[in-house]
Amino acid sequence: MELLIAITPAGAAAFGSFGVKASVAAVMALLKRNRLKGRDISLITHQASSVLMDAWKAAIKPAQYIETLAQFANMTAANIPVNLAWA
Repeated sequence: MELLIAITPAGAAAFGSFGVKASVAAVMALLKRNRLKGRDISLITHQASSVLMDAWKAAIKPAQYIETLAQFANMTAANIPVNLAWA
């Protein structure tokens, strides 16, 4: 059985917009609630794509962004423990 996934240009734009804005808003709310700034944290995120990760890094401005996208690609749920071990 072959599974094909197609995303329209509008769908890709919506995903990019939602993926950046909603994720950043959640992190910024959490930081604010705890009286922290991006520079106070190390960040590990889902490694969906370098486009999203670059946008998150630019918006949140963490002291350290631990990621292994270039080494291991998108590992779905495994990237957090792998990245912690790698770092």
